[in-house]
Amino acid sequence: TGFFLDRGCRVVSTDARHENLGILKSRLANWIPTLLDVRCLDLDYPNPNIIPEIFDIIYCYGILYHLSKPAEAIKYMAEHCGKLLLMETCVSFENENEINLCREENVQTCGFHQIGCRPGRKWVFNCLKKHFEYVYMPVTQPNYPEFPINWLVPPSRACRAIFIASKQKLENNLFIETIPETQLSC
Repeated sequence: TGFFLDRGCRVVSTDARHENLGILKSRLANWIPTLLDVRCLDLDYPNPNIIPEIFDIIYCYGILYHLSKPAEAIKYMAEHCGKLLLMETCVSFENENEINLCREENVQTCGFHQIGCRPGRKWVFNCLKKHFEYVYMPVTQPNYPEFPINWLVPPSRACRAIFIASKQKLENNLFIETIPETQLSC
């Protein structure tokens, strides 16, 4: 949120929990109020009246895997995305084309309905393709243990992946239109 606010962007930030929105408001209290709007939105059961706007960029990092209905959430985000969806999520190494539902703890940082998922990269990629003409993955992964660079070797821990979905073709030699078996660390 701070990255976009630093650049003068108007930001609508959402969470399903009112208490998390309160924390967000207090952390960002020094920002110009006209740039930041926080709203309560449950992406498992999104209310179309909460977000009537279309946004140039939707930044969805660390959310998808906390949802029990990720396909519906991706559809909802695509309907409100004018140009670009940036997504990072925990993924399953096995069951690549499945949602893989799982239970989550009843804490502020986990799924609102205590059911999340660990979708496979193939599932996320294919679901994004249903709503965006162009879907990419980066040739690099962040230099962090949960971001594997070799997808041929099962990891010993949770793993994460990044996806870029766009309404228009992006020319960037760091993006590929396939699911890579290996990536570079950055």
